[in-house]
Amino acid sequence: MADGVKTKLSEMRTSLLAQGISMQGIDNAMLLRFLRARAMHVPRAAKMLAEQQTWRASFVPLGFIPESQIESELAQGKAFLQGVSKKTGHPLLFMIARHHLGNRTDFQEFKRFVVYTLDKTIASAPAGVEKYTVIVDLEGIGYKNMDIKSLLSSLQLWQKYYPERLSRMYFVKVPSIFTSFWKMASPFIDKVTREKIYFLDGNGTSDSLIEEFGADNIPKVYGGKAEMTLIQDALVPDWPPTNSAS
Repeated sequence: MADGVKTKLSEMRTSLLAQGISMQGIDNAMLLRFLRARAMHVPRAAKMLAEQQTWRASFVPLGFIPESQIESELAQGKAFLQGVSKKTGHPLLFMIARHHLGNRTDFQEFKRFVVYTLDKTIASAPAGVEKYTVIVDLEGIGYKNMDIKSLLSSLQLWQKYYPERLSRMYFVKVPSIFTSFWKMASPFIDKVTREKIYFLDGNGTSDSLIEEFGADNIPKVYGGKAEMTLIQDALVPDWPPTNSAS
């Protein structure tokens, strides 16, 4: 590690302690994620991390979201954890958009569901792997599923509290109805996140996914060999965590 980076890490710790932030659960990898998210600018990175820790202490006081607090969201069957990429080791999260019913969503429960999903996905990564990949299946969606409030809330949580975690997000089986929705939503998504979002052409979706993630991780409905595993049924070591700072 370069001396300049070590200095910034030390300055980050000093700044956080001065703000009354406990360093429990905050390692160098986490400090570096927040530094990278703020172009290695220590004061802004320390402010961002302090805000994340304050938010997490309030919103996730147990260190994880219990499934008993998100039963309605889990019952919709929209999140699946499918192992890790054979190339990168990134955990692979599938989201089935047509299973999301925005008009039936308790918004606070939805946000708890997003945090549960992100935390469990991150926890499933091999040691040393920090990022994850999301695949959003848009087949069969209608207006009842295109919930801009929930979409933007999810992306804002990722951007503000989980920086440098998202590797890529793929939208697959994209219907024409989604085009106008995306034009309305995309200006509210920051440039860094937008650059991680890809739309896969329907004709090459299966081949593209299998090439990157391996047939053993891609569900059969997308041309792979895997069964789909609901996130609540996915076996993740040390879950729920005894300590989590994210």
